[in-house]
Amino acid sequence: MRALQENGAMSRGEIARVVGLSRTTLSEITGHLLQRGAIVVVDTDASRREGSGRPAERLALDPASAQFMGVDFGHRRVHVVVADASHEIMVSGSVRYEDTATWRTRTELALGLVDRLSSEAGVHYGALQGIGIGVPGPYPAPDGAAWPGANAGTTVLRPAPEGVDVAFAERFDAPVIVDNNTRLAALAEAISGADSVADLVYVRLSDGVGGGLVVGGQLVTGSAGLAGELGHVTVEPAGRPCRCGKRGCLETVASVPGILAACWEFGLRLEDLDDLAAAVRRAHPVVDRVLREAAGALGRVVG
Repeated sequence: MRALQENGAMSRGEIARVVGLSRTTLSEITGHLLQRGAIVVVDTDASRREGSGRPAERLALDPASAQFMGVDFGHRRVHVVVADASHEIMVSGSVRYEDTATWRTRTELALGLVDRLSSEAGVHYGALQGIGIGVPGPYPAPDGAAWPGANAGTTVLRPAPEGVDVAFAERFDAPVIVDNNTRLAALAEAISGADSVADLVYVRLSDGVGGGLVVGGQLVTGSAGLAGELGHVTVEPAGRPCRCGKRGCLETVASVPGILAACWEFGLRLEDLDDLAAAVRRAHPVVDRVLREAAGALGRVVG
């Protein structure tokens, strides 16, 4: 049951490899669970099976037994997905906002999106078992807050905006977890699918720069909840201001906005990622220089 909950639909052979049981023993167990209705046959592996032989049935938890909601807040948009117990997507959608929007506005837009998806698809959330919320973070802590041992005048960061989970918990009466969206992506990359690994260093370059560290199959958060926040390691002490309140963070150098800004400073006016890709294909010397500097900064931080 845990293997199906964590991985979604699987054949009996795949389940046997994950849980370490013989196929005979596993067939007895799955037969009993099928009789009880705890699991169901969702399809076969015929579409991706190589060679001859009878297609293997893929088993999953009864889809109606539970729902899980994922909410991914980016710098400029929020994406919502609701999946059933068999990991099948029931509804999904996104809505954009300005990167200066307050968290109250972002949360209201997200809840409005959840309601719209429910209305359009006729899906109700009565079986909702949990909500996972990813946020881009980190964020300056409220005035007067400090971690133990922090130097006076230091910009203190926290992993998530305060209270972002409260509105969802009150609306749906379900457990809510909040973490950095890139750390959650790192965990998903490590534990999902047949190529799962126990140890992983994950880096994502996008509107910001994020990272995650998985050790022994567990997400490492650190004492202050900021483990993996590679984007806010200082690489240029006198560099450009960062949205976190510091200056010269890796994010100001190696994120997409940071790379575009550096190109502008060298006289190459690129508006978006498509322009950047086109300049790369042309082997433009300014882009080559900027990307090498960004890669060098990333390498120093990771190394």
